[in-house]
Amino acid sequence: MAGGTYYAKGQHNVICDRSGYKLKSGDAVTTWDGLVVQPEDWEPRHPLDFSAKPRDRQTVENPRPRPADIFLEYGDVTADDL
Repeated sequence: MAGGTYYAKGQHNVICDRSGYKLKSGDAVTTWDGLVVQPEDWEPRHPLDFSAKPRDRQTVENPRPRPADIFLEYGDVTADDL
């Protein structure tokens, strides 16, 4: 029988999270991300979700921060200093 329109002892109706169809709880399956779906909508988790990803180094080899500004006032530098 199609859908969840019949009586089955110990089961209740559920709605498929992907298609919206009504089905019995005994026919429903759970996906890896927690969705309750009908067997036709079930998909295994992709194998690349388990692969090791390379680390992306985003650091600078020799960081040289800008030095603090030095403000000179009139008379701090004379001709003899040059």
